[in-house]
Amino acid sequence: MSIPQTFIQELLTRADVVEIVGRYVQLKKGGANFMGLCPFHGEKSPSFSVSPAKQFYHCFGCGKKWQRHQLFDGPRGHDICRGG
Repeated sequence: MSIPQTFIQELLTRADVVEIVGRYVQLKKGGANFMGLCPFHGEKSPSFSVSPAKQFYHCFGCGKKWQRHQLFDGPRGHDICRGG
């Protein structure tokens, strides 16, 4: 049974990447984005950026990135906790 497209769209409009990522990473407001220590590699200075406006995260240190629309991307999905 497939998930109705209307349900997926409604879920995507309600999901907030800052709220979701903030469950796993301590984030602090830095300008328009939120910054934190990347959970994918060891670092001492925050290079992990989460954009509430664009609904994505990106680590400038290791290059991991993820966008909200990837929640339902393909059969294997993307686990934001592991960087997709």
